[in-house]
Amino acid sequence: MWMQTEGTYCTEPLEAGQFWKVEHGYIYIVETGKRLVHYKTLRQPEQRAALTKLIHIEALLNYLRLSEAQLVLPLPAVETMAQPWASPVPARPNWSPPPMP
Repeated sequence: MWMQTEGTYCTEPLEAGQFWKVEHGYIYIVETGKRLVHYKTLRQPEQRAALTKLIHIEALLNYLRLSEAQLVLPLPAVETMAQPWASPVPARPNWSPPPMP
């Protein structure tokens, strides 16, 4: 039995750092892979704490298309969400622990 399926078409490809406005909040794309995408669902654009979820790229594109999501510009406060471990203080390049007595 042969079944043809239509491909999911989206005007914008998914990339890390994108911020999508959907009907009940926002979706922040953390990281994209070959088949899966890590994303966060936020109620407010300046929200900091949110669980990272994992979904197939085609499923997320389908959801974005059906909910008529709009791509918005990323906010400066949200750009660091992908790397919460990044600190504003640079590491010392040639630091070594003190010698043991």
